[in-house]
Amino acid sequence: MKNLSAIAVIGVLSLGFATSASAFDFSPAATKFTAGGRLTLTQNGTTLDCRVLFHGKTSKTGHHARFVRAHFFTDAGHACASLKAAGLPWHLVPTSLTTIKIEQASFVSSLGTCGPDRVIAQGYGQIAFNHTFHPGNCLVNTANSTVPSLTIVP
Repeated sequence: MKNLSAIAVIGVLSLGFATSASAFDFSPAATKFTAGGRLTLTQNGTTLDCRVLFHGKTSKTGHHARFVRAHFFTDAGHACASLKAAGLPWHLVPTSLTTIKIEQASFVSSLGTCGPDRVIAQGYGQIAFNHTFHPGNCLVNTANSTVPSLTIVP
């Protein structure tokens, strides 16, 4: 009888863990999207001010998404040509109705390497963050509108 009770408790606990891991989802699910806007990267007193376009896809269930490509542009000159998103794809997980955890985000530029690091971003129709990456000690600030508009649902 003790074994049966222990199995029941483990079963209930595992259901609780499974539910909490997927408490929030991206909507729409199974959708390719872009996230475009401005991105500034400051390292060693030098700032790159760029436009960025991330390409991503939400999973079939909406439990997570991935950034699979990133393109950086500049309004004048070629300073942003050296900027790359490293370690793609990046894994995105909604952690609340307004926040997203981005795993292993990393940038490489003529200024050096930033990351990889875990980033907590604001998200609801956009993906935005202001984060100091370690290693690299560089500050990245970005706000990107998603198309189609990604929302987070319980």
